[in-house]
Amino acid sequence: MGKSCKNYLPATLALLLVCLTFTLGLFRCSEDKKGDVTTSDAQILKGPYLQMVTQDSIIIRWETDIESPSKVAYGSSVAYGKSVSGRSFTIEAPTNGTLPTPEGVQHEVVINGLLPSTEYHYQVTSVAVPSEDSTFTTAGTISEPFRFVVHGDNRTNHDDHRKVVEAIISGTGKPDLIVNTGDLVGSGMLLAEWDKFFEIEQPLLKSSPLFPSFGNHELGGAHIFKGYFSLPENTGSGLYYSFNYGNSHFIIINTEEDFTSGSDQYNWANSDLTAAKSDPNIQHIFASFHRPAYSSGNHGGNEAIVTSLVPLFTENDVDIVFSGHDHNYERCQDPELDLNNPEGTVYIVTGGGGAPLYSKDDQNEANNPFSIGVFHSKLHFCQVDVSGSDITVKVFNTDGNIIDSFTTQ
Repeated sequence: MGKSCKNYLPATLALLLVCLTFTLGLFRCSEDKKGDVTTSDAQILKGPYLQMVTQDSIIIRWETDIESPSKVAYGSSVAYGKSVSGRSFTIEAPTNGTLPTPEGVQHEVVINGLLPSTEYHYQVTSVAVPSEDSTFTTAGTISEPFRFVVHGDNRTNHDDHRKVVEAIISGTGKPDLIVNTGDLVGSGMLLAEWDKFFEIEQPLLKSSPLFPSFGNHELGGAHIFKGYFSLPENTGSGLYYSFNYGNSHFIIINTEEDFTSGSDQYNWANSDLTAAKSDPNIQHIFASFHRPAYSSGNHGGNEAIVTSLVPLFTENDVDIVFSGHDHNYERCQDPELDLNNPEGTVYIVTGGGGAPLYSKDDQNEANNPFSIGVFHSKLHFCQVDVSGSDITVKVFNTDGNIIDSFTTQ
C-alpha cells in the first residue's frame, strides 16, 4: 500500500501544480482586465465644458465614470484633423476633514496655437460614446466687439434654472463668455447639486466658457469648486482671480474670504485694478462677486464691501460691478447719474438664475443710497455688449422681454 502511494505522489503533485498555475493565471487575467481600461469603457458624466479662453488657447473639461485617456479632436470643420491629449485627475478632499469628493475622473485638455476670433469644432473622442460635435470661439483682439452674459444664484429650483439657461441660448445665441455671480448650487458639499448644475448648464457651457464667482452656498465645497473649474492661477486661495478678454479686464472677488483693507485679497485686488487702469490696452473694467455692495432686496447691502472695495472701484474707474445673493434684479448707481447713460460705476444685483425670488425690502431700500427704483423680482440674465468705448447692457426675463437697459462708456 505504501509503495502504491509513492507511485501516485509525483502525478498528484504535478496535477496540483497545473491547477495552481491555472488558478493564478485566471487571477492574473482578472487583474489585468480590471486594470486595462480601454477608451471604449468610459462614460462622460459631466461636460464637455469650456474654460479659460484666450486669443490663442482654450481649456476643455469633462468628467468620466472611470479612468480613460484625455483626448480631444478639433479643427476648423467637423472633419477635425487635429487631436490633443491632456491630463486626468481626481478631486481630493482637504486633509483636515471628511468632506465628500466626486468619484468621477476629471479631464483637462489645453489646446494652444489657435487663431484669435476663430470658431473651431471639437469632440471628446477617448470615451465609449464620443461627445457630440460642439464649437468654441477664441477671444478676439482688443479692437473687436464681444458679448458676455452674467447670471447667478442658480440653486434650488432646477426647473427655473433650466428656463434661464434656455433663455440665454435662445436670446443671445452663443455668448463669448459667461460670468456667474455665485451660488451655483444649494450646497457645495452635496455632490448631487453639482451633478444637477452641470446637467442644466451643459448646453450652454459646451460652447461658452464659464468664469464663476464663489458664493456662500459653495462653502464647504471649495475643493470641489477648484477641482471642477480651471481658473487663472494668479492668487493664493484660487477662489478669486482676474483675466482679460478683448479690451476689457475682469476681476472676480471672493466675498466669503477676507477682502477688507490689509488682507491678502484686498492687496491683490488693489494691485490688480491699479495695473488694469494703467494698461493702455484696457478700456473697461468689470467686477463680479457674490454679496452685493448695495441692495434693496432681502439681504440688503454689505457695509464691509462699501468701506473696503467700493473706493477701489471708484479710484480705478470700474465700469460695472455684478453681484448676486439677493434673488432679484436691481440696478444701483449714484441717483445723480443719467438713468440711460450713467457715467460712473454701476452696481447690478443679478440673482435671478433659479433660486427662490425675493421681493423688495422697504427698509433695505431706504438704507440704499444708490437705489434708483430699478428693481424686478423675476428670473433673468444680463447681456453685455462691448464695442470699443461703448458698453450696452440689456436685461432679459425668461419670456424674452427686456426689463432694463442702459449704455455707458
